[in-house]
Amino acid sequence: MSIDDIVRSIVENPASHKRPDGYWKDFDNCKKELDIVIEKIGHFPQTKDIQQECSSLAGALVKYHGGLDKIKREHYSLKTPTPKGIWQDSAYMREQLDIIVKEKGYFPTQAELKAINGKLCAAVSRYHGGMTVVRKKYGYDLLERPKKYWKDYGNIRKELDEMIADIGHFPSAPELRVANLGLALGIKRYHGGMRKIRKLYGVDELKHPDGYWSDMDNVRARLDPIVKELGRFPSREELRETDKPLASAVGRMGVNKVRAMYGFEPLIRPCGFYEDIENVRKEILYWIDAVGHFPKQDEIGDPGLLGGIQVYYGGLRKLRRTLGL
Repeated sequence: MSIDDIVRSIVENPASHKRPDGYWKDFDNCKKELDIVIEKIGHFPQTKDIQQECSSLAGALVKYHGGLDKIKREHYSLKTPTPKGIWQDSAYMREQLDIIVKEKGYFPTQAELKAINGKLCAAVSRYHGGMTVVRKKYGYDLLERPKKYWKDYGNIRKELDEMIADIGHFPSAPELRVANLGLALGIKRYHGGMRKIRKLYGVDELKHPDGYWSDMDNVRARLDPIVKELGRFPSREELRETDKPLASAVGRMGVNKVRAMYGFEPLIRPCGFYEDIENVRKEILYWIDAVGHFPKQDEIGDPGLLGGIQVYYGGLRKLRRTLGL
Protein backbone atom coordinates (compact mmCIF):
# COMPACT_ATOMS: atom_id res chain seq x y z
CA MET A 1 0.00 0.00 0.00
CA SER A 2 1.41 3.42 -0.99
CA ILE A 3 1.75 6.37 1.37
CA ASP A 4 -1.10 8.12 -0.45
CA ASP A 5 -3.32 5.05 0.06
CA ILE A 6 -2.46 5.01 3.78
CA VAL A 7 -3.27 8.69 4.13
CA ARG A 8 -6.52 8.20 2.23
CA SER A 9 -7.43 5.31 4.50
CA ILE A 10 -6.71 7.46 7.56
CA VAL A 11 -8.90 10.32 6.33
CA GLU A 12 -11.76 8.06 5.38
CA ASN A 13 -11.62 6.23 8.73
CA PRO A 14 -9.95 8.66 11.15
CA ALA A 15 -11.13 6.99 14.35
CA SER A 16 -9.42 3.71 13.49
CA HIS A 17 -5.94 5.16 12.91
CA LYS A 18 -3.45 6.66 15.34
CA ARG A 19 -0.84 8.99 13.87
CA PRO A 20 2.77 8.73 15.04
CA ASP A 21 4.28 11.39 17.30
CA GLY A 22 5.09 14.56 15.40
CA TYR A 23 2.87 13.58 12.47
CA TRP A 24 0.83 16.77 12.49
CA LYS A 25 3.86 19.04 12.75
CA ASP A 26 4.90 17.99 9.25
CA PHE A 27 2.94 20.18 6.85
CA ASP A 28 3.30 17.64 4.04
CA ASN A 29 1.21 15.19 6.07
CA CYS A 30 -1.42 17.85 6.74
CA LYS A 31 -1.54 18.85 3.08
CA LYS A 32 -2.04 15.28 1.92
CA GLU A 33 -4.95 14.84 4.30
CA LEU A 34 -6.37 18.23 3.36
CA ASP A 35 -6.16 17.39 -0.35
CA ILE A 36 -8.21 14.24 0.25
CA VAL A 37 -10.84 16.21 2.18
CA ILE A 38 -11.00 18.67 -0.75
CA GLU A 39 -11.42 15.78 -3.18
CA LYS A 40 -14.09 14.20 -1.02
CA ILE A 41 -16.33 17.27 -0.56
CA GLY A 42 -15.58 18.86 -3.94
CA HIS A 43 -14.30 22.27 -2.81
CA PHE A 44 -11.85 23.91 -0.46
CA PRO A 45 -13.28 23.26 3.00
CA GLN A 46 -14.24 25.56 5.83
CA THR A 47 -12.93 24.75 9.29
CA LYS A 48 -16.24 23.10 10.23
CA ASP A 49 -15.95 20.79 7.19
CA ILE A 50 -12.48 19.67 8.28
CA GLN A 51 -13.66 19.12 11.85
CA GLN A 52 -16.40 16.83 10.58
CA GLU A 53 -13.94 14.84 8.46
CA CYS A 54 -10.94 14.87 10.81
CA SER A 55 -10.88 17.04 13.94
CA SER A 56 -7.18 16.37 14.54
CA LEU A 57 -6.35 17.84 11.14
CA ALA A 58 -8.43 20.95 11.92
CA GLY A 59 -6.55 21.41 15.18
CA ALA A 60 -3.13 20.88 13.62
CA LEU A 61 -3.73 23.48 10.92
CA VAL A 62 -4.34 26.10 13.63
CA LYS A 63 -1.77 24.90 16.15
CA TYR A 64 1.20 24.26 13.87
CA HIS A 65 0.59 25.88 10.49
CA GLY A 66 -1.02 29.31 10.95
CA GLY A 67 -4.67 28.53 10.32
CA LEU A 68 -6.80 27.69 7.32
CA ASP A 69 -6.84 31.17 5.75
CA LYS A 70 -3.04 31.29 5.65
CA ILE A 71 -2.81 27.80 4.15
CA LYS A 72 -5.46 28.58 1.57
CA ARG A 73 -3.67 31.75 0.53
CA GLU A 74 -0.06 30.50 0.59
CA HIS A 75 -0.41 26.90 -0.56
CA TYR A 76 -3.51 26.92 -2.73
CA SER A 77 -3.34 30.48 -4.14
CA LEU A 78 -6.95 31.06 -3.14
CA LYS A 79 -8.57 34.03 -1.45
CA THR A 80 -11.31 33.53 1.09
CA PRO A 81 -14.53 35.27 -0.03
CA THR A 82 -16.01 37.23 2.84
CA PRO A 83 -19.73 38.06 2.70
CA LYS A 84 -20.39 41.76 3.25
CA GLY A 85 -20.98 42.57 6.90
CA ILE A 86 -20.12 39.06 8.13
CA TRP A 87 -17.58 40.29 10.67
CA GLN A 88 -20.18 42.50 12.32
CA ASP A 89 -22.23 39.38 13.05
CA SER A 90 -21.61 38.48 16.72
CA ALA A 91 -22.65 34.86 16.19
CA TYR A 92 -20.18 34.35 13.33
CA MET A 93 -17.39 36.09 15.26
CA ARG A 94 -18.10 33.89 18.29
CA GLU A 95 -18.11 30.74 16.13
CA GLN A 96 -14.70 31.58 14.67
CA LEU A 97 -13.27 32.40 18.10
CA ASP A 98 -14.63 29.21 19.62
CA ILE A 99 -12.82 27.15 17.00
CA ILE A 100 -9.48 28.80 17.84
CA VAL A 101 -10.03 28.61 21.61
CA LYS A 102 -10.95 24.92 21.34
CA GLU A 103 -7.90 24.03 19.32
CA LYS A 104 -5.39 26.11 21.32
CA GLY A 105 -6.90 25.27 24.70
CA TYR A 106 -7.01 28.92 25.80
CA PHE A 107 -8.12 32.35 24.61
CA PRO A 108 -5.39 33.70 22.31
CA THR A 109 -3.48 36.91 22.81
CA GLN A 110 -4.10 39.67 20.29
CA ALA A 111 -0.81 38.86 18.54
CA GLU A 112 -1.70 35.16 18.32
CA LEU A 113 -5.18 35.89 17.00
CA LYS A 114 -3.78 38.25 14.39
CA ALA A 115 -1.32 35.58 13.20
CA ILE A 116 -4.05 32.94 12.99
CA ASN A 117 -6.84 35.05 11.54
CA GLY A 118 -6.08 38.70 10.91
CA LYS A 119 -9.61 39.50 9.74
CA LEU A 120 -11.12 38.07 12.90
CA CYS A 121 -8.64 39.99 15.05
CA ALA A 122 -9.51 43.25 13.28
CA ALA A 123 -13.24 42.56 13.62
CA VAL A 124 -12.94 41.97 17.36
CA SER A 125 -11.45 45.45 17.81
CA ARG A 126 -13.47 47.28 15.16
CA TYR A 127 -16.96 45.89 15.69
CA HIS A 128 -17.09 44.05 19.02
CA GLY A 129 -15.35 46.32 21.55
CA GLY A 130 -11.89 44.75 21.66
CA MET A 131 -10.33 41.67 23.20
CA THR A 132 -11.15 42.48 26.83
CA VAL A 133 -14.81 43.21 26.06
CA VAL A 134 -15.17 39.99 24.07
CA ARG A 135 -13.53 37.97 26.85
CA LYS A 136 -15.99 39.37 29.39
CA LYS A 137 -19.05 39.20 27.16
CA TYR A 138 -18.63 35.56 26.18
CA GLY A 139 -17.30 34.23 29.46
CA TYR A 140 -13.74 33.46 28.42
CA ASP A 141 -11.20 33.63 31.25
CA LEU A 142 -9.49 37.01 31.31
CA LEU A 143 -5.81 37.00 30.48
CA GLU A 144 -3.81 37.15 33.71
CA ARG A 145 -0.57 39.10 33.72
CA PRO A 146 2.19 38.53 36.28
CA LYS A 147 2.56 40.97 39.15
CA LYS A 148 4.13 44.32 38.22
CA TYR A 149 3.54 43.52 34.53
CA TRP A 150 2.28 47.03 33.79
CA LYS A 151 5.22 48.70 35.56
CA ASP A 152 7.47 47.48 32.75
CA TYR A 153 7.30 50.02 29.93
CA GLY A 154 8.34 47.31 27.50
CA ASN A 155 5.03 45.52 28.17
CA ILE A 156 3.11 48.78 27.76
CA ARG A 157 4.83 49.40 24.45
CA LYS A 158 4.28 45.83 23.23
CA GLU A 159 0.54 45.81 23.87
CA LEU A 160 0.02 49.36 22.64
CA ASP A 161 1.95 48.57 19.43
CA GLU A 162 -0.35 45.59 18.83
CA MET A 163 -3.44 47.76 19.24
CA ILE A 164 -2.08 50.50 16.96
CA ALA A 165 -1.29 47.90 14.28
CA ASP A 166 -4.81 46.51 14.68
CA ILE A 167 -6.86 49.75 14.54
CA GLY A 168 -4.49 51.76 12.35
CA HIS A 169 -3.96 54.76 14.62
CA PHE A 170 -2.89 55.79 18.10
CA PRO A 171 -5.96 55.12 20.28
CA SER A 172 -7.93 57.73 22.13
CA ALA A 173 -8.35 57.23 25.87
CA PRO A 174 -11.91 55.85 25.49
CA GLU A 175 -10.83 53.45 22.73
CA LEU A 176 -8.00 52.18 24.92
CA ARG A 177 -10.20 51.75 28.01
CA VAL A 178 -12.75 49.70 26.05
CA ALA A 179 -10.21 47.54 24.21
CA ASN A 180 -7.71 46.98 27.03
CA LEU A 181 -8.64 48.41 30.43
CA GLY A 182 -5.56 46.92 32.11
CA LEU A 183 -3.28 48.71 29.66
CA ALA A 184 -5.16 52.00 30.13
CA LEU A 185 -4.88 51.77 33.91
CA GLY A 186 -1.21 50.74 33.71
CA ILE A 187 -0.40 53.80 31.60
CA LYS A 188 -2.18 56.09 34.04
CA ARG A 189 -0.83 54.49 37.21
CA TYR A 190 2.81 53.86 36.32
CA HIS A 191 3.75 55.87 33.21
CA GLY A 192 2.36 59.39 33.55
CA GLY A 193 -0.86 59.05 31.56
CA MET A 194 -1.80 59.06 27.88
CA ARG A 195 -0.41 62.53 27.17
CA LYS A 196 3.09 61.44 28.20
CA ILE A 197 2.85 58.19 26.22
CA ARG A 198 1.70 60.10 23.13
CA LYS A 199 4.84 62.25 23.43
CA LEU A 200 7.04 59.14 23.72
CA TYR A 201 5.46 57.89 20.49
CA GLY A 202 5.94 61.28 18.85
CA VAL A 203 2.20 61.64 18.28
CA ASP A 204 0.67 65.12 18.44
CA GLU A 205 -2.25 65.83 20.74
CA LEU A 206 -5.61 65.16 19.12
CA LYS A 207 -6.97 68.34 17.56
CA HIS A 208 -10.51 68.71 16.30
CA PRO A 209 -11.98 71.27 13.90
CA ASP A 210 -14.02 74.21 15.18
CA GLY A 211 -17.49 73.11 16.19
CA TYR A 212 -16.47 69.47 16.66
CA TRP A 213 -17.68 69.29 20.26
CA SER A 214 -20.93 71.07 19.43
CA ASP A 215 -21.97 68.10 17.31
CA MET A 216 -23.83 65.58 19.47
CA ASP A 217 -22.81 62.74 17.14
CA ASN A 218 -19.16 63.38 18.00
CA VAL A 219 -19.94 63.56 21.72
CA ARG A 220 -21.90 60.29 21.59
CA ALA A 221 -19.14 58.55 19.64
CA ARG A 222 -16.75 59.25 22.54
CA LEU A 223 -19.29 58.85 25.34
CA ASP A 224 -21.02 55.63 24.19
CA PRO A 225 -18.12 53.26 24.99
CA ILE A 226 -17.68 54.83 28.45
CA VAL A 227 -21.37 54.43 29.32
CA LYS A 228 -21.29 50.89 27.93
CA GLU A 229 -18.22 49.98 29.98
CA LEU A 230 -19.57 51.40 33.24
CA GLY A 231 -23.16 50.32 32.71
CA ARG A 232 -24.27 53.80 33.85
CA PHE A 233 -23.64 57.45 33.14
CA PRO A 234 -20.18 58.48 34.41
CA SER A 235 -19.73 60.95 37.22
CA ARG A 236 -18.20 64.30 36.37
CA GLU A 237 -14.92 63.22 37.99
CA GLU A 238 -14.83 59.92 36.07
CA LEU A 239 -15.49 61.71 32.82
CA ARG A 240 -12.75 64.27 33.41
CA GLU A 241 -10.30 61.54 34.35
CA THR A 242 -11.13 59.51 31.24
CA ASP A 243 -11.54 62.20 28.60
CA LYS A 244 -11.20 65.82 29.68
CA PRO A 245 -12.27 67.43 26.34
CA LEU A 246 -15.36 65.23 26.33
CA ALA A 247 -16.14 66.19 29.94
CA SER A 248 -15.98 69.87 28.96
CA ALA A 249 -18.27 69.30 25.98
CA VAL A 250 -20.83 67.45 28.11
CA GLY A 251 -20.68 70.25 30.67
CA ARG A 252 -21.30 72.93 28.05
CA MET A 253 -24.24 71.00 26.62
CA GLY A 254 -25.61 70.43 30.08
CA VAL A 255 -25.04 67.21 32.00
CA ASN A 256 -28.74 66.62 32.61
CA LYS A 257 -29.55 67.20 28.95
CA VAL A 258 -26.98 64.59 27.90
CA ARG A 259 -28.07 62.20 30.67
CA ALA A 260 -31.65 62.47 29.36
CA MET A 261 -30.48 61.44 25.87
CA TYR A 262 -29.22 58.21 27.43
CA GLY A 263 -32.40 57.70 29.44
CA PHE A 264 -30.89 58.57 32.83
CA GLU A 265 -32.64 60.65 35.50
CA PRO A 266 -31.39 64.24 35.98
CA LEU A 267 -29.01 65.08 38.81
CA ILE A 268 -30.70 67.09 41.57
CA ARG A 269 -28.74 69.25 44.02
CA PRO A 270 -29.90 69.20 47.66
CA CYS A 271 -31.95 72.17 48.89
CA GLY A 272 -29.70 75.12 49.76
CA PHE A 273 -26.71 73.74 47.85
CA TYR A 274 -25.90 77.04 46.11
CA GLU A 275 -26.28 79.09 49.27
CA ASP A 276 -23.03 77.53 50.49
CA ILE A 277 -20.20 79.57 48.96
CA GLU A 278 -17.81 76.61 49.17
CA ASN A 279 -20.07 74.51 46.95
CA VAL A 280 -20.20 77.31 44.41
CA ARG A 281 -16.39 77.75 44.63
CA LYS A 282 -15.90 74.04 43.78
CA GLU A 283 -18.31 74.33 40.84
CA ILE A 284 -16.60 77.42 39.46
CA LEU A 285 -13.13 75.85 39.84
CA TYR A 286 -14.40 72.88 37.83
CA TRP A 287 -15.47 75.21 35.00
CA ILE A 288 -12.21 77.14 35.15
CA ASP A 289 -10.38 73.84 34.68
CA ALA A 290 -12.75 72.82 31.90
CA VAL A 291 -12.55 75.96 29.76
CA GLY A 292 -9.11 77.21 30.82
CA HIS A 293 -10.23 80.55 32.27
CA PHE A 294 -12.92 82.08 34.45
CA PRO A 295 -16.04 81.03 32.53
CA LYS A 296 -18.46 83.32 30.77
CA GLN A 297 -22.17 82.74 31.23
CA ASP A 298 -22.59 80.97 27.89
CA GLU A 299 -19.69 78.59 28.72
CA ILE A 300 -21.37 77.16 31.81
CA GLY A 301 -23.70 74.34 30.84
CA ASP A 302 -25.38 74.14 34.23
CA PRO A 303 -28.57 76.24 34.49
CA GLY A 304 -28.90 75.40 38.18
CA LEU A 305 -25.46 76.84 38.94
CA LEU A 306 -26.13 79.97 36.88
CA GLY A 307 -29.45 80.47 38.65
CA GLY A 308 -27.87 80.01 42.07
CA ILE A 309 -25.11 82.50 41.24
CA GLN A 310 -27.64 85.10 40.12
CA VAL A 311 -29.97 84.61 43.11
CA TYR A 312 -27.40 84.39 45.90
CA TYR A 313 -24.34 86.27 44.60
CA GLY A 314 -25.63 88.89 42.16
CA GLY A 315 -24.15 87.36 38.99
CA LEU A 316 -20.78 86.12 37.75
CA ARG A 317 -18.88 89.41 38.05
CA LYS A 318 -19.77 89.90 41.71
CA LEU A 319 -19.10 86.22 42.44
CA ARG A 320 -15.65 86.49 40.88
CA ARG A 321 -14.78 89.41 43.15
CA THR A 322 -16.19 87.57 46.18
CA LEU A 323 -14.07 84.47 45.40
CA GLY A 324 -10.97 86.54 44.57
CA LEU A 325 -10.61 84.84 41.18
